[in-house]
Amino acid sequence: MLGPGLQPGVNLGASVSQKERNKIADLVNAAMSEGGKIMTGGVVYAVAAALMKFMNS
Repeated sequence: MLGPGLQPGVNLGASVSQKERNKIADLVNAAMSEGGKIMTGGVVYAVAAALMKFMNS
């Protein structure tokens, strides 16, 4: 279930680090290489990455 990460029963919440983003990207790429298709979205926004860098500096 999608929702806040600390709520009981939730197994998909926000990704909050570059490490998590990379893991998700690897999983999506693996699925696509096996014939999977992205049905919505499919864009990684550079603004989020820039904001994370700014906040961590």
